[in-house]
Amino acid sequence: MGAPKILRIFTTVNALAIRAEKVQGKLNQELTTSRNALTQAIEELEQLHRVADLVFEVINRMRAVTDYLLKEHGGIQESSRGSESFELMLYSVVEKIESQEPKRRRRNGGCRLEKQCFETRRNL
Repeated sequence: MGAPKILRIFTTVNALAIRAEKVQGKLNQELTTSRNALTQAIEELEQLHRVADLVFEVINRMRAVTDYLLKEHGGIQESSRGSESFELMLYSVVEKIESQEPKRRRRNGGCRLEKQCFETRRNL
């Protein structure tokens, strides 16, 4: 093997090594960017989880307060089972909507929720 051929092989290997270093650098940069994005996404998910926990706690407290107020005002019997404030509020809303839109209810053959709410109210 002559010196020019060895020099040509050495130059080719050197060029390939330089290209590989550039590609490796780009991949390292992309990896760093991806890791930073992942870290930020994880932090946002943790914040969202904390907010969801707070909302859940507020909803539970509001339900307890609503149940208490309904019991105080005679809306729920003392011996009733669990939280019934939702059913009572739903029934109240459906009654209000139906009283405001009697023509629509007759035209559509009645409200499906009306029957469910009536059953719920009757079982209370």
